[in-house]
Amino acid sequence: MLVLFIAIAVTAFDGSRLLPFAPQGVTGISAAAGAIFFTYVGLDAVSTAGEEVENPRRNLPLAILLALIIVTTFYVLVALVALGAQPTEAFEGQEAGLATILQNITGSTWPAIVLSAGAVVSVFSVTLIVLYGQTRILFAMARDGMLPPIFAKVNPHTLSPNANTLIVACCVAAVAAFMPADVLWHLTSMGTLVAFAVVSAGVIVLRYRQPDAPRGFRVPLFPLLPILSILSCLYLISSLSFIVFKLTAVWAFLAAVLYFTYSARHSALERKDGAQ
Repeated sequence: MLVLFIAIAVTAFDGSRLLPFAPQGVTGISAAAGAIFFTYVGLDAVSTAGEEVENPRRNLPLAILLALIIVTTFYVLVALVALGAQPTEAFEGQEAGLATILQNITGSTWPAIVLSAGAVVSVFSVTLIVLYGQTRILFAMARDGMLPPIFAKVNPHTLSPNANTLIVACCVAAVAAFMPADVLWHLTSMGTLVAFAVVSAGVIVLRYRQPDAPRGFRVPLFPLLPILSILSCLYLISSLSFIVFKLTAVWAFLAAVLYFTYSARHSALERKDGAQ
């Protein structure tokens, strides 16, 4: 669908519409980047499939890097072509902007309909990916003992965590039903940014605590790259709205209560570290 948009919108591209470039400066770019960063959550979902991937040491890093390059390239091209296809002021208050651009360029509704249908399908696919990734995270936590055993219970025939998947789906449906969409997107971006920052910090800690551990992929430019990643995530987090920080604080408090009342007492890894 994005290829269709780029191919049609580029015919109306006018470079003069890009001037002045980034009229709101870096602040405007970072505000938009923080708000839509949830679109990169699929990269995190790739890593949760490690146990179900053939030759994960080779294929997981390759899949993540290729996905990052391909997705970012498409995002940049779509943004660039869209900005050049119509005046900047036309975006204000515009809903379904890409579909509207196609309809204005072609004078026909079918490209916009095709793009809108693709957008709807992509929402379902992204949701399924997120559900898949979350169930695998909870499965790993439950297997360690940090969550109740039901999250680690699998179907004996398919070996899939059915109960886990049902619980996650119900929770996601409840949140989606009662939370405004814009707050939900920003909250998801907050979670994604925090997760990326924690992973970057984990890379630094593990490299020093377990320098001889076998690694299928070593982060280049260590420790500069992980540090820049953490700083970038913190910078984008700072651009999110105050309500997102309040909701995140509530969620962090509930997670801390769960950890200290249940998880820390039942975690096999915690007991192993405490015994050392």
